[in-house]
Amino acid sequence: MLCGYSRFGQLATAEALFCAAPHRDAVTWTVMLDAYCKHGLLAAARRVFLEMPERDSVTYNAMMMGCSREGLHSEALELFVAMHRAGLVASQFTFSSMLTVATGMADFRLGRQIHGLIARATASYSVFVNNSLLDFYSKCDSLDDLKQLFDEMLERSDKSAISWTALITGYVQNGQHEDALQLFHDMRRAGLSPDRATCSSIMKASSCLAMIGLGRQLHSYLIKSGHMSSVFSGSALLDMYGKCGCLDEALQTFDEMPEKNSITWNAVISAYAHYGQAKNAIRMFESMLKCGMYPDPVTFLCVLTACSHNGLTKECMKYFDQMKHHYCISPWKEHYSCVIDTLGRAGYFDEVQKVLDEMPFEAGPIIWSSILHSCRIHGNKDLASAAADKLFSMAPTDATPYVILSNIYAKAGQWEDAARVKKIMRDRGVRKESGNSWVEIKQKIYSFSSNDQTNPMIAKIKEELERLYKRWRN
Repeated sequence: MLCGYSRFGQLATAEALFCAAPHRDAVTWTVMLDAYCKHGLLAAARRVFLEMPERDSVTYNAMMMGCSREGLHSEALELFVAMHRAGLVASQFTFSSMLTVATGMADFRLGRQIHGLIARATASYSVFVNNSLLDFYSKCDSLDDLKQLFDEMLERSDKSAISWTALITGYVQNGQHEDALQLFHDMRRAGLSPDRATCSSIMKASSCLAMIGLGRQLHSYLIKSGHMSSVFSGSALLDMYGKCGCLDEALQTFDEMPEKNSITWNAVISAYAHYGQAKNAIRMFESMLKCGMYPDPVTFLCVLTACSHNGLTKECMKYFDQMKHHYCISPWKEHYSCVIDTLGRAGYFDEVQKVLDEMPFEAGPIIWSSILHSCRIHGNKDLASAAADKLFSMAPTDATPYVILSNIYAKAGQWEDAARVKKIMRDRGVRKESGNSWVEIKQKIYSFSSNDQTNPMIAKIKEELERLYKRWRN
């Protein structure tokens, strides 16, 4: 009965039964402890844990999972060490919890040690532990370990849809979008159906590659599989349409979603920002507040981005101050970058300097690049030189600051300075990278770069470009 009440959220009744019980065995203590942990009542769980006459591995697992769930990773690690010293045998749930702890602490070395303990504890891993390992390596951006582990699972034929999703997600998080799409096709050929988590990852890859065809197929699959009712699937779909240039479909998805969370609102605000529709982005933000949704740092980043793209300096500063003082959200570097970009584009370089002075961290390449581009617009040679010097040291192989600074000097008629910058660029061996583009045709990506002679159809491509150029001139 105690287990039933705790499972269905009737914690007060469970507590009353627990206190009234004349005899409490290990199971009774553990059920009560687990109930407290699942309700986030760690103080009560600790009290039960310390009062228990004896503790087994199940008890330790429940307490470790509770601490891990609340982000108390150091405490969970201490419990694992205590469990090990007590001579208790770790189970698959123990190892899974500790891998979550290693991920939460961003401690790759700890995760590798846990992997070693798993290898010594059992000759063959369960699918549950394997998936936890895949998730750990995926979130730690260790693609080599991730792929090696997955290949070993393939040999043992103990892979699952969750395993494939962890692998695909790892590749997407590391920007290997084309490889992620290939893995998705391999997963389908293996006879496994993608779940909503798989679809979310693939939709992110589709949006980054602007593969709207695949995105629409995934939309159809979500409807047929019943996953469309999920707020997470809907939000991922909305974001995909927005980034692929289909604003109308993004808005339709938003309107049709039965449930919306902050991720959903962020996605639709971002879609408007992406299209330069700052007024609509701000309107959506105000609607979000009226619905009682609490904005997070990503929400404000979307709003500030919209202001930056449209030169809305007054509105940008208004929402930046609102974020800091009304919602008490500490700005990220990206927020400062949007503000500096907006002020710089408007030519307010004194205000740019004030923002730089109040930042709690050093400006990085993105911020200095933004300042340099603003200097190019307004011809601010002195600040441009300072910004370029910063970029020369932060990104020594990037040709962009050299080219921009040289062009600023040339536009001002300072030809000797322009030549000097180009000479420095040559002496340092910095070269401007070729431009790249790609196009999707029948779900296949074709990449092109400047002066590329390796494409087997280069002659026909040039012939077609020449035909289109002549047609355009006529």
